[in-house]
Amino acid sequence: MENYNINRKQEPLSDADIAKGQDFNAFMNAYSAKQPSFFKSTKFYVLAVVTGVVLIGGGYLLLNEDENNVAENNPAFIQPLFAGAGAADTGFTVDATAGGMFFNSNGSIISVPGSAFLDSAGKPVSGAVELRYKEFHDVAKIFMAGIPMTYDSAGTQYNFESAGMIEITAWQNGKPLKVNPDSMIHVAIVSNTAEDRFNTYYLDTAAKQWKYINDAKAVTYNPPSTDSSSTAGVIPSEAEGMTEAPVAPKVADKNKPSFAIAFDPTEFPELVAYKGVRFEVDENQTPYNKEDKKVKWEDVVINRIKNKNNFKVTFTAGSREAMYITTPVVDQKDFAAAQKSWEERNADYEKAKKQREEREAKMASANEQAMQELDRHRLWVNDTLAERARQMRAAANLQGNTETIVLREFIISDFGIWNSDCPMSMPEGMEIFAKTAGPDGKPLEVGKICLVQKNVNALYQYYNLNAFRFDTLADNMLWAITKDGRLAVCQTDDFNAAIDKMKKDKAKEAIFKFEVSPTAVKNGIAARNMLGIPDLTGTVKEKS
Repeated sequence: MENYNINRKQEPLSDADIAKGQDFNAFMNAYSAKQPSFFKSTKFYVLAVVTGVVLIGGGYLLLNEDENNVAENNPAFIQPLFAGAGAADTGFTVDATAGGMFFNSNGSIISVPGSAFLDSAGKPVSGAVELRYKEFHDVAKIFMAGIPMTYDSAGTQYNFESAGMIEITAWQNGKPLKVNPDSMIHVAIVSNTAEDRFNTYYLDTAAKQWKYINDAKAVTYNPPSTDSSSTAGVIPSEAEGMTEAPVAPKVADKNKPSFAIAFDPTEFPELVAYKGVRFEVDENQTPYNKEDKKVKWEDVVINRIKNKNNFKVTFTAGSREAMYITTPVVDQKDFAAAQKSWEERNADYEKAKKQREEREAKMASANEQAMQELDRHRLWVNDTLAERARQMRAAANLQGNTETIVLREFIISDFGIWNSDCPMSMPEGMEIFAKTAGPDGKPLEVGKICLVQKNVNALYQYYNLNAFRFDTLADNMLWAITKDGRLAVCQTDDFNAAIDKMKKDKAKEAIFKFEVSPTAVKNGIAARNMLGIPDLTGTVKEKS
């Protein structure tokens, strides 16, 4: 048996690597606005996960020419607070031909059909594709990434309140890929609210504006009942989730090359019957190269070949790739136990298969399937996938109600940033003339400045402090970026103190004092400490 060295702990990115990733033109060229169509087909394969990074370059928005006025000065469209603020949270390696099914750490589901990617010339690609993925669930993360949250409709500017935002891009050999319009990716993002006032928008970076897509609503899934009357005769959940039968055990041939690969048994339930499983190379289809065992491989992807007991195993290291058609095998001493386990699991699978067929027949007879096709708000996610997502959130002890799960669907017609948003007018209430000051009371020159209300997932960006409005009943804060790139924050107590002083002095203006970072903020932890907003997802922590 060959022991393969899979390097899953990559070295951190150097400054040079980060600089290479800040090619904003290449990033924008990966996007173009199109209208999505409905999802047509999905092939479910679970692939190995690797970490991906995508950086969005750009400068800061310089808004004011003096301490009182705020005006645009050739701003970059996307303005990250610091280098890496727009970096992908995670990445997935996808077989471009086969596609795959992936779960984000908070339970969101990404379904990639086969042949989902096109190159810059519009031709289908094959081989491994890097899918880079990021979610935004709170205003702090959106602010740090520098994503604009204003929306123009019929000449009126609104500000977005978000129910969940994603950024998704695809790359191969360092080059951005396009979406195949005939085979589009679906994402079911976990949302913090089930309210139906949110619509779907796509950020067109070429036109520098958000585009309305549809008014798709959220779907709430409740956990299965634990009532004994409803669970009688129910098959194990892992068997219910199997789309293919467990692989029957086979004894390893000592004269044939094989190798061991660690894998998540929940992702490959058909292999759980094996103890000490190895992958034996079928040299009739893929001759074995002994030199491959000397390579320090960076990643491995495993795909089951449809309707067969064979698995395609692909190793990659940089541009080098080695692929083998294999059969799972065990040693003779483990065969009896594997056979018994397989028989039990195969019986569960057959029972689950029968129950699924009975349910499908019942749905067809009641015309439920046709009704679901007509319901444009029906998600493609089935109850089994939704339950797995809910269990992932519960196991991770994430914030929010884990007894139910709220999902919102994005049909990815173009790579880039997608948002479930509700356009909102600027706050109504008291209108004042405002000034910005540092902790010492001296005028503070700021660029981008936003009003934030606690418990409202929205950023209200202001361009003129001469007519500053705010809701007097809300807990208000101000976030700003100074002209020299430092983060400035006026917390709720300081905001209220400025208003109280203005009223007491019967002044015409309010002077908001900001806490200012001594230098430009370099990471998300420092930014969050100043902004005072927690990570609502409870999953991905900003890198220090």
